[in-house]
Amino acid sequence: MNSLRTRKTSAGIQSLLVIATLAISSVVVIAKPMFDGADAASSSLMSASVSPPFIDLAVAYDMGRLSPGSIDVADINSDHYADLVVASCQPLTNTCGNGGAAAEGVIAIFFGNGSGKFGVPTRYDSGASNANSVKVADVNQDGKADLLVAACGRSGSTVCGEPAGGVVTVLLGNGDGTFQTPLVFGSGGISASSIAVGDVNGDGNLDMAVANSFDTYSNAKSGLVGILLGNGDGSFSQVVGYSSGQVGATSVAIADLNNDHKLDVVVGNGDCPNTADAMCVGVLTGNGDGSFKPVVTFHSGGGEVTSVAVADVNVDGKPDVLVSNWCVFCANTVGVLLGNGDGTFQSPVTYASGGSGAWSVAAQDLNGDNKPDVVVANQCTGATKCSSPKGLIGLLLNNGDGTFQPVIPYPAAGKISSFITLADLNNDSRPDIVVANQAYPTDFHGSVSVLMNNMVDTTPPFITIAAAPKTLWPANWQMVPVHISGTIVGLGSPVDASSAEYVVSDEYDRVEPSGHLSLDANGKYSVTIFLQASRRTNDLDGRRYLIRISAKDTVGNKAVKWARVIVPHQL
Repeated sequence: MNSLRTRKTSAGIQSLLVIATLAISSVVVIAKPMFDGADAASSSLMSASVSPPFIDLAVAYDMGRLSPGSIDVADINSDHYADLVVASCQPLTNTCGNGGAAAEGVIAIFFGNGSGKFGVPTRYDSGASNANSVKVADVNQDGKADLLVAACGRSGSTVCGEPAGGVVTVLLGNGDGTFQTPLVFGSGGISASSIAVGDVNGDGNLDMAVANSFDTYSNAKSGLVGILLGNGDGSFSQVVGYSSGQVGATSVAIADLNNDHKLDVVVGNGDCPNTADAMCVGVLTGNGDGSFKPVVTFHSGGGEVTSVAVADVNVDGKPDVLVSNWCVFCANTVGVLLGNGDGTFQSPVTYASGGSGAWSVAAQDLNGDNKPDVVVANQCTGATKCSSPKGLIGLLLNNGDGTFQPVIPYPAAGKISSFITLADLNNDSRPDIVVANQAYPTDFHGSVSVLMNNMVDTTPPFITIAAAPKTLWPANWQMVPVHISGTIVGLGSPVDASSAEYVVSDEYDRVEPSGHLSLDANGKYSVTIFLQASRRTNDLDGRRYLIRISAKDTVGNKAVKWARVIVPHQL
């Protein structure tokens, strides 16, 4: 098995076929960090001075005879618990997508119980074949979760990329975990593979951007981004298509990339050459009215882009782009394109993904340091080829300046890990990892794996304090204003601003000033108190006021800092 992602020439084009798939039954497997000498990407990780923020077990939930695509997380049945929504297809006599075959598209929902655990999935008809991507959004503004599905073709299709093209279906939610009959809209191209949601024309209604593998069925020249403007009632206007800049659009995201308060689109292309200079990332700048300028392409860092994500990884207020770069016989990587704030990007810096078949990338702060970390799903282990068909999750912790520590690999409890997403599954304010493991021809069972974030932050906030004046003289019994200032910042979890306070004490056991400190956005505080310039005549070392500043972070770690102000016996 040289690759788990296959291609086939049909009608003059190369079909981008995702998908070989492996199955597992409902199991729990060890998912502590892997430092296997057989994996070259892992060999230097033992020296990484990090504390991986996950529990030791990844839990895999069996999907039965379904092969999953993308996953979204939301409260589907209005019980205030996170549910898993999985786009998938049901293999018939072969795996979904193998040889261009299409199969029944299914939405599988794992309803959560609030603890990060899930039951047997409930199946829903997606209204299309090979459901590749799903997003949860309220597109008819009734306060109930709706489902948007990107698929390779209409329901009943037997071949992906048939002349009818890809579709997007809309399942309006009833608010109780059930849905209305799917509405079907053309996606504008062939085989819709990814979907993103945002208000691109500023009318208050959610719109869709859809990545299509190809623009036309024959003689394909590029992938296509389809824009469908929402009417606010769950219906959408006819799709308008834009070139993705390369063949094989795989993934799409919506964000304001140039700080003009208009949403833009970034798209990854998966049929690019496996070269370092391949321009596989496309950016479509939004005009604010639902239309977009022609695509501008950027380097991805090598390989074929299978996924894109947007996050401010160097915390400079400018969105950055992250990509997963897939390659058969070369290194699979995560590419980091730092944004210039004007919709352009610096040359990519790449990091090993931890395995091979890098398929999906996501970013959030996983270890509570307020810096977005990156996770990537790999189809299997092996640095440059699939040496073992076991799914692997790569974790890259952020240094805060847009660079990352070496990848920490975790087994995914499945054989072909594809799509990954991050969300808080148990209401502890920490994002957890959810990954889809595709089905395999031998048993056709797919699964979804959950890795709970068990980060234990023991680092207290950092406090600075300055008091002026530090000496009260003369000792004339007058009340003297003393200015106290400094900063309180979280080194692990954010500071609980309501806990910041000051207390003044002295050796005379008098009732001295105390109160709450107000922190600005940068953690700065400033307060003026009044202390008496007096001392006892027999107090030869002077009166010593102790000003105590304290604060907690959001997980309860407490820090204390002191400053002294003295009324001396004499100068």
